[in-house]
Amino acid sequence: MPERRMTLEGRPSKRVVVCHLTSVHPPFDARIFLKECRTLARSGYEVFLVVPCHEAVEREGISVVPVKVPRNRVLRILTTTFGVLALALKTKAEIYHFHDPELIPHGLILKLFGKKVVYDVHEDVPQDILTKDWLPKPIRPAISAVANFAEFVAATCFDCVVPATPSIAKRFPRSKQRMVRNFPLATEFTCNSAAYSNRSNIITYIGNLTRIRGIKEIVDAVVYSKPELNARVCLAGSFDNHEFENELRSLPGWQQVEYRGFLNRSDVRDLLSQTRIGIVLFHPGPNHDEALPNKLFEYMSAGIPIIASDFLLWRKIITDAGCGIVVNPHDPKQVGDAISTLLQDTGLAERMGRAGMAAVKEQYNWEAEAQHLLAAYSDLTSRHV
Repeated sequence: MPERRMTLEGRPSKRVVVCHLTSVHPPFDARIFLKECRTLARSGYEVFLVVPCHEAVEREGISVVPVKVPRNRVLRILTTTFGVLALALKTKAEIYHFHDPELIPHGLILKLFGKKVVYDVHEDVPQDILTKDWLPKPIRPAISAVANFAEFVAATCFDCVVPATPSIAKRFPRSKQRMVRNFPLATEFTCNSAAYSNRSNIITYIGNLTRIRGIKEIVDAVVYSKPELNARVCLAGSFDNHEFENELRSLPGWQQVEYRGFLNRSDVRDLLSQTRIGIVLFHPGPNHDEALPNKLFEYMSAGIPIIASDFLLWRKIITDAGCGIVVNPHDPKQVGDAISTLLQDTGLAERMGRAGMAAVKEQYNWEAEAQHLLAAYSDLTSRHV
């Protein structure tokens, strides 16, 4: 490949073809499509996204290439990943950017074809494996160790690793990485919001509905809020299994829950515009204590106060910004008291919401992180193959 140069505006002087690959995420995933692919397309790259979905789409300069949606996890790993690789090669891209650890072997195949390959690490995979309920507990440490070794060795072969958090970055060679944190678009959730004082007493959680993310404690906590406040919890996301969903539906607090299911970005924006409190009660664990969950910063960007688990990193972010209350995620009574405090004192809640919004605009926004992504691509396109 001839040497590529970047213009003063950070755009490639010639159209460089880039292909993002995922076998797990939805076609319009916030990090992959809305942030990374759009940033690259707007900066002059020709962008393809190979992803499990039902139809080809051309949107905002991004060509979405569909792979058949698998029926289950086993078929996804055994067949979908190879379909992703085959279609990715057809794009004849110069840079391949993949987002799932199960695509590591296919990333190595792309290297054998002489391609530039980027591994985007969204999660601390070895630590995540230790919490997977669908894996037998006795074998989790061994699988975690194998995953850790495989990721590190593979990273030495790839051209760039893009970790999403500082804790993930520690696991990879510094010379190979460009950290790109998953902060929200600064203005995505700031328009068309109802006046805070006119909103209903809704506490919202958006994301995967799993035990380790504290969903049971959220449902239990609403019972401890003061009855006269008529607090309601809105859960938006997908349950990981029916047994857990049925367990929650049998709890007394479920009478105060509205389950919305999976929402698209527009519906998320509408929900947050009517919400009084955003909540995230992850349980303590190696993959949570230093995580930077997107929902935390999306709540802030929407101008709503936060109730969050009292992890050292989260406490610092929330205390420094003055945007919420940290609690013991295993204590529904304490969480219920925090809910009552914020619903009763709307002045305090609104001030916290505005402080969180200001912190996103000043520091925790994608517009700043995008520059790290573009710098990584500038470096890749300036090298000879």
